[in-house]
Amino acid sequence: MSLNKVEKGKYYKIKSVPDMDILKSLGVRENDTVFKKHTYIWGGPTLLEIDSREIAISNAIASSISVEESEVA
Repeated sequence: MSLNKVEKGKYYKIKSVPDMDILKSLGVRENDTVFKKHTYIWGGPTLLEIDSREIAISNAIASSISVEESEVA
C-alpha cells in the first residue's frame, strides 16, 4: 500500500522508501513506524508524525512510499 492511499489515524511501518536526501533528513527510513495524521484534498500533502515530530510530504512522494499497517509505534 502506498502512504498516500492508506487510512489516516493509524500507525504504519515503512516497507520501502525512495532514495531521496530530503526524506533521509526528515527521518523517513525503511522499517520505521509513522503515524498518518492527515492527507489533504486535491492532491495536497500528507501529514505524518515521526518520533514526536510532524512533517508534511508531497502527495507524489507519499505515493512512492510503501507501508504496511502496524499495531503500535
